[in-house]
Amino acid sequence: MISYSSLNVTLTKQATYIKEVMVVVQIAPKTLTQVEDIQTTDLKPYQTNTKDPYVTAYFKADILPLTFVIGDGKEYKFESKRYINHPLKQNSSYNVFLRFFETKDLYYSTEWSSSVKTLMSPALEAKNPLPMSYYTLSLEIPKQKGYIRYVF
Repeated sequence: MISYSSLNVTLTKQATYIKEVMVVVQIAPKTLTQVEDIQTTDLKPYQTNTKDPYVTAYFKADILPLTFVIGDGKEYKFESKRYINHPLKQNSSYNVFLRFFETKDLYYSTEWSSSVKTLMSPALEAKNPLPMSYYTLSLEIPKQKGYIRYVF
């Protein structure tokens, strides 16, 4: 599926010690903040005109989907918070990382994904066709505790 406003992420089944998974998105900046420098308390749901990383979904590990579409427009609830998986902007670049929680205070993060660009609007696409391809990101934490691996 080629999309103008979404991005597919493949999520592998997590080790049993992982209890929750947070999906974090950011419009690609010139320089990314290292994920280890991003405090969980600083991550908020999507807000209009934000350039900061935002949480697009937060899942209990036992209900984690195998494929997640970033930008599907759906609402995801976790505890008392609502996360709107806001459609992505056309012709814009994004980066993604996942944060895996063992407890509220103990977590692991993937590195930021490579920058992935959504397609132009259909009218502009007709004038400047792109090769027919799409991106699927695969981000996972291995089953071995204390070691973090990023797969793209």
